[in-house]
Amino acid sequence: MPDTIFTYYKHALFTIESSTGIRVGTDPYDRSIKRILPDVGADIVTVSHHHFDHENISLFKGKPVVVDSTEGRSISGVSISGISTFHDEEGGRLRGKNIIFRIIVDGITFTHFGDLGHDLDREQIGKLEGIDVMMIPIGGKYTIDAAIALKLISKIEPKVAIPMHYKSSDTLLDVDTVDNFIRMAGNYKFVGPSVSISRETLPSGTEVWVMEPG
Repeated sequence: MPDTIFTYYKHALFTIESSTGIRVGTDPYDRSIKRILPDVGADIVTVSHHHFDHENISLFKGKPVVVDSTEGRSISGVSISGISTFHDEEGGRLRGKNIIFRIIVDGITFTHFGDLGHDLDREQIGKLEGIDVMMIPIGGKYTIDAAIALKLISKIEPKVAIPMHYKSSDTLLDVDTVDNFIRMAGNYKFVGPSVSISRETLPSGTEVWVMEPG
């Protein structure tokens, strides 16, 4: 079976392409985040919350199915379900709700944390057992910061943890860079913006992968 292709387009935008060619996109941004938008298509798009930098569905070529609720769904062999969380530490009073999406493609469990703004309780962490690939915000200010992200990575123990939602060279949003996160993480590796993975090639213990230079 061909591998799953996993690509990072910065901010909170990833694509997961299955072995059969079905593409899942996450949280597409607009030109308020990057002046130059990526050329990318998707069959399914997850939207963790309806803010300008996460819901630009028109970015994707084609007419993707949009998933923006926690309801469990199966679409073209891709299983998607959500966990309701908040965009801030005050129960959503400041920035509203957020969805953590659990996306199963080719037997690999990907989990996109959207703009999570708080630590998770025991019940929420219990729902996240068995994660293979975790995409977690680290930029602070509007989301959790590096310290909370690393705490959650330690509790959940995914096979792969990938930082997102941080300031890179062309990011217009004022959030932290990846530097503090990788300094605190200690062990990490840069894998490039796109990787080919399978269940057989996933690490046995947790690894931190950085998918672009800071």
